[in-house]
Amino acid sequence: MWVVGVIFLLSICRIGLNKYREYAWQEEMYHRGIKNKVIVIDPGHGGADPGAMVGSLKEADINLSLARELKKELEGTGAKAVLTREDKGPLVPEKKMSYVQWMENLRRRREFALEEKGHILISIHGNANNSKQASGGIVYYTQFNKNNMRLASNIQEQLNLYWGADNDMLEKGLSVIAWDKMPSVLVEAGFLTNPRDRKVLSSYAGRKKLARAIAVGIKQYCDGLPEQ
Repeated sequence: MWVVGVIFLLSICRIGLNKYREYAWQEEMYHRGIKNKVIVIDPGHGGADPGAMVGSLKEADINLSLARELKKELEGTGAKAVLTREDKGPLVPEKKMSYVQWMENLRRRREFALEEKGHILISIHGNANNSKQASGGIVYYTQFNKNNMRLASNIQEQLNLYWGADNDMLEKGLSVIAWDKMPSVLVEAGFLTNPRDRKVLSSYAGRKKLARAIAVGIKQYCDGLPEQ
């Protein structure tokens, strides 16, 4: 009988520990400051899904290169940054996906952010438009999390300063950020279809400066969180 009692007590302790970890994670998410924040960066597309293409230029490759630079910039502020994908891996499709498979891939990218105990999710993309005049960065957010709008606003402000643009952030229920588990935004860093934007996105120096602008926006958001 005592064995059953011990097992019961251990189960209660395990439940209590898991609840405490969940509480601590949530508390850390909304504490002021970027130091030790876990920021999950999702380079959109990848593998058999190239995203937008202009000539031989693939959005997926630009996204990954920019995400790597953003990771470096964020780590320089004291944050921990992790990528959902590299060139290969479980989240990189090896063949063309059906719509159902595509949605499942996006769900798994969100699940990755949860497994990493992320505090912020940033999905990185490159934009495209039928008009070559469309330019600059645009940040998308949803209303699922109370802090999404402020995070989007901080990043949008920095992107506009970098590009010399006057773009508005936009609310849109994009699948990869349509949840409430952590503040999440999708950053369309620039337009591959715009000659000036494309030149910046295609260069290492350009991506580095762009990553720094995004990182500044994220840091401003974190610095604006309430003191606990």
